[in-house]
Amino acid sequence: MNPSTINNQSPSLRPPLTKPFAVLIITFSILVISSRLSTPGKTQNIRCDPTLKPIDGSFGYMKRDNRCEGFYKLPTAGGGLDIVSVLRGKLSYSLHPAAALEIRTAATLNENENVTVRGVSANTDGHYRMDAVISPGKALVLPLGDVIVPNKMKANEIGLFGWIGLEENKTFVPLTVLHGRISPEDNKTFVPDPVPQKRGAVADKNELYLTILTSEALDRMDWSIMKDCSDCEKCGGLVSKPSGDHPQYKEYKAGEAISIKLPSDAKTNLCVFIQIRKKDSDYWPSLLVKVRT
Repeated sequence: MNPSTINNQSPSLRPPLTKPFAVLIITFSILVISSRLSTPGKTQNIRCDPTLKPIDGSFGYMKRDNRCEGFYKLPTAGGGLDIVSVLRGKLSYSLHPAAALEIRTAATLNENENVTVRGVSANTDGHYRMDAVISPGKALVLPLGDVIVPNKMKANEIGLFGWIGLEENKTFVPLTVLHGRISPEDNKTFVPDPVPQKRGAVADKNELYLTILTSEALDRMDWSIMKDCSDCEKCGGLVSKPSGDHPQYKEYKAGEAISIKLPSDAKTNLCVFIQIRKKDSDYWPSLLVKVRT
């Protein structure tokens, strides 16, 4: 199941908008990325999602060493917008049989704040899922040869995000990713690719991206980003006009993934307010994302 979805419920917010809308408040933390190397932590007790029905065969969603991973039979309920990725940089990897990803968060979490990591399909046709847990300061090594490489899944077909807290009340934590391979010597050690790379990407300056997926055709999507706002509901962001250079009147197809680059220089908080208009409708569902820096 994707982490957040705009639905047709309409709770009230202050200040009110002039359009009917539905709002879901989500938070995630931008944490300082540590350059200190650390070894992958011990495997956490992973509980596979019991609501997913695995497909038959070796590629079905199941427990695999340090995570649950695979494909499931039926799509989970969703609609409107789904968050599918919160990454520094854009995901990149090869389809070599020994390819792997090293996934980390910052090392500034509290000792008891394990990070849940999820991988999902970044399109409405895919039913891929990966679930794992990372201890603070540790890394998750994700071998791509078990599921992703045999099914020739490209990097733009997958989203990754992490969070702390409960499933129904996530605080999102951006992830950083290195691409490499599993060492043939012990068949478990991660070896980064011997090319210059930043975590997550090679040439995008390690920017922070929030990627969302629309399951319905949209006539328009607006978003505005407010920096250093302690309360997103009271700082005026909900009634401000969209800012930035994004296309305010662009149409988006159903199943299209949309990446929003977030500023990295906020001193306290970022508030991202997203509002959409569904095709052939005057209904404006809304999504408020609070970024704690």
